[in-house]
Amino acid sequence: MLNSILDAKITKKFVRLGSRSSDERIAQYSLRNLEKTFTDASMSRQIGRGLASKKKIEEEMRQVMNDIQIPEPSEDQMKEYLQCDWEKHLLNMYEPPFWITMFTAQLWESEGEGDEGEWKVAGKKGKGKEQSNLMARTYYGVWKRGLDIDFIQPPQPHFVEIPISKRQKKKGASPNVVTVLPTQEEQETYQKRMFGFFSDLGYGHTFPPIPTGNRPFDQLQYSSAVWSMSLQERRRLAEHWEEEMRRLAYHNYLEEYQRLRREYEEACEQFEAVSDDVRV
Repeated sequence: MLNSILDAKITKKFVRLGSRSSDERIAQYSLRNLEKTFTDASMSRQIGRGLASKKKIEEEMRQVMNDIQIPEPSEDQMKEYLQCDWEKHLLNMYEPPFWITMFTAQLWESEGEGDEGEWKVAGKKGKGKEQSNLMARTYYGVWKRGLDIDFIQPPQPHFVEIPISKRQKKKGASPNVVTVLPTQEEQETYQKRMFGFFSDLGYGHTFPPIPTGNRPFDQLQYSSAVWSMSLQERRRLAEHWEEEMRRLAYHNYLEEYQRLRREYEEACEQFEAVSDDVRV
């Protein structure tokens, strides 16, 4: 019928309602296409503002969702949290023993120059990716990862698995595991590194003790000597802090997300109202 109107040149002032037309000749007269070519400047500006408002709120909502899923808090967030109920822990965290202050200064300097540093010779391998995290360049990051403990830790025995033959495998035999003790060279390298570092600081042949405690959380919350904690104790305390921070942040971000969702719904309603006026 519409094609017949066009063929007879009766008029072109009509609108096709309904779903999209498969007839390309008629498709240009659909309500959807006419909306796109609407030329009223005032309403076009309103539609543009409505779209911009929606996109802005959508971006803010995405940012809130990303903030909720942050795997590790920033240094500023950690300090703000500890300032409330863990003030003594925070104070000791950022006023470490003198040797740790010097150790971290050398560590961060060597990382900045792209050099692994001599202290890692006897350290544990496979941590490069984790240690390159920005938090590792803070006292909290060093404390949590136990980099100071790695530095003073002497060479440790390690286990090596001896492969077995296919025939032994078929019989259900298990691979043999042997303990390999540190070599004399590794021990001498460790002693040389430790003496060179601590003698320059005036410690002589006296080295700091390696923390080996395994206290429960109830005791750790009353012990503010954070640098005397073992790696196991540090992880226990850090896990509590970060989980508590995520819980508090979740509720704060949830309120923010709900506020943005209400604003988004209002922006959608306003946009639809302007779009309805265009259709009319």
